[in-house]
Amino acid sequence: MDTPEKRWENVREQMMDTAKMIQWHPEFGLERELDWLSNMHDWLISKKNRYWGLALPVFECKACGNFEVIGGKKELKERAVSGWKEFEGHSPHKPFIDEVKIKCSKCQEIVSRIDDVGNVWLDAGIVPFSTYIDPKTKELSYITDRRYWQEWFPVDFITESFPGQFKTGFTQ
Repeated sequence: MDTPEKRWENVREQMMDTAKMIQWHPEFGLERELDWLSNMHDWLISKKNRYWGLALPVFECKACGNFEVIGGKKELKERAVSGWKEFEGHSPHKPFIDEVKIKCSKCQEIVSRIDDVGNVWLDAGIVPFSTYIDPKTKELSYITDRRYWQEWFPVDFITESFPGQFKTGFTQ
């Protein structure tokens, strides 16, 4: 690997260098990944009002234009003025997440989450952060116990299938 002093022209170069650090099985996976990274165009992070995807935690006030980003379930529960009972116990996806309403911190209007969802590849890329639950606290381990999380991250082996589905989002 290059020395820590290396400066990349852009994030794409950094991603390509990272991909080269991975041991690929089969080896042609690296070639496909580098081709994808070399030729990808701007890629939207969100999709307009789709059902399936990562529900973006952005609440926008139609009355005053303020928008707020909620940092997690705990904050959402604290801010919820309605819909928490319908959401509780479900994953943060549609339709359950859209039941939750909060108050705008600027004008106090009742605010809904925006309709957009994150591209489903975002879900795949956050797996190391969203799935390791600390067995003691039952909380996300990267927040509550970094040592437990670091036992499992980065992963040693990832299996992807369909050509073109190799992703560097799983790596450190």
